Amino acid sequence: MFKAMVHTLTVYLHLIAACSAIGVILMSDLKLSTYFFNSDLEGKRPDIDLEIKIIIASLAVLWATGLLLVLQGIAVNPEYLHNQKLQAKIILVIILTINAFALHLVSLPRIFNFDQHDEFAKTVLPASISNSIWFYAAFLGVARHWNFSESLSFVLAVWAMIWVMVFAVMYVLIRLAKVRRVKLEAASAAY
Repeated sequence: MFKAMVHTLTVYLHLIAACSAIGVILMSDLKLSTYFFNSDLEGKRPDIDLEIKIIIASLAVLWATGLLLVLQGIAVNPEYLHNQKLQAKIILVIILTINAFALHLVSLPRIFNFDQHDEFAKTVLPASISNSIWFYAAFLGVARHWNFSESLSFVLAVWAMIWVMVFAVMYVLIRLAKVRRVKLEAASAAY
């Protein structure tokens, strides 16, 4: 009874942390999109410092509860880590964590400088990796029918396809925002 309650509480905390992070990511992406497509050239940069702190805290909770869930799974079934879907999720969370440093140290400082948007590897790449992994990892958490049935390569290939699509959408949106900003600056300079 006690073990079941601890497991349920751990799953619940894991779910709350994932929901918090994904909700905050969506809100910060909406703030950034509004800023990029704002017709006011002097528009105030959105402050996303609180959102970044919430995402980092959520990631820490996800690591702690995820580790606890893995240990609980191994205690029940010594073959627990042979689940290739779980292996893929662990790989993706490691990539997400490492990518967080690139996102926060390289991409975010550049994202408000439209002159640096041509460096897509530094602006779009970390953001697209982050967004695609956050949402796909949440999907893997509920894709129980993939447990012990799908290969590691399949699960990672699906993520790679999702990442390419997210990268393409972000690339196009940032290019459109930059073109719009250049036109607004030209129109503003003409007056």
